[in-house]
Amino acid sequence: MSWLFKHLRLAFLGTLSYSLYLNHYWVINVMKALDLPNYGIKLEVFAWVFGLLIPISLATYYLIEKPGQRWARARWQGIKQWQQVQQGVAQQP
Repeated sequence: MSWLFKHLRLAFLGTLSYSLYLNHYWVINVMKALDLPNYGIKLEVFAWVFGLLIPISLATYYLIEKPGQRWARARWQGIKQWQQVQQGVAQQP
């Protein structure tokens, strides 16, 4: 099964999974408001939802989620460094 994900590059959907999860609700509701097909298990509905959802999720991943992860990681590193400095000061006689 892993060869399928490698060859079809479906693994990238795993990277986008959180953005897909957060955005699907809004995409479906906008589709309802615009009277686009948004119900049932039909290829047309699947195409509409994913046709809108993938680009929106790519944008939110690269413009919001990824920078947020970098910011949080940098902030955490700063906290860890500050704690190490404080521990070094406390250990000095």
